[in-house]
Amino acid sequence: MACGCDSHYIFHPALKYMNKVISGFLFFAIAATMHADDKKAPFKLSVVPTASGTNQGVISVAKKEPQVFYVVLTNISDQPQPTWETWNSWGFWTISFDLTMPNGKHFLITKNRREGFTVNFPSMFFVAPGEHQVYPIHLDAEWDNRPAFAENGETRVILKAIYEVSPTKESAKYGVWTGRIESTGYELILNHW
Repeated sequence: MACGCDSHYIFHPALKYMNKVISGFLFFAIAATMHADDKKAPFKLSVVPTASGTNQGVISVAKKEPQVFYVVLTNISDQPQPTWETWNSWGFWTISFDLTMPNGKHFLITKNRREGFTVNFPSMFFVAPGEHQVYPIHLDAEWDNRPAFAENGETRVILKAIYEVSPTKESAKYGVWTGRIESTGYELILNHW
């Protein structure tokens, strides 16, 4: 039965239900976006190769005495940020790498899990706004899941550095940021011997 107006379209039960669903979805989408912004990492991560030519940087991997390269953690926030020092168990495994070979195979390179800590307590390095924490890296036998090569040489790779801090009661107590960030993928020459 028509009432002579268009108001019955607004109050149709199916439309009321759809309106509630869409409103609920928008609320959670906006809330999730706001939450994600609150959790924005205060850091940026980059890689400084051992050597750099006009086209590509160079890093190395070897069981013994590879050349050093660097991972640089930059504080992009306006507050000092505590980071775990790497001599203790909280900071030892915070840096890892995703290395992609020319055939597309990925290697997740991490510090070995065989490390024992005779003295272990949470200690921090505070990174001032706009400043850096620099990690010297030697991809030697202390790193697991390095690619194996049949002979000495060089291989073009893509390397991403990963900085990941797991939540612990100590990170909460000392206000250490927890989460994961990655650098961009760097096209590098990997020397191996």
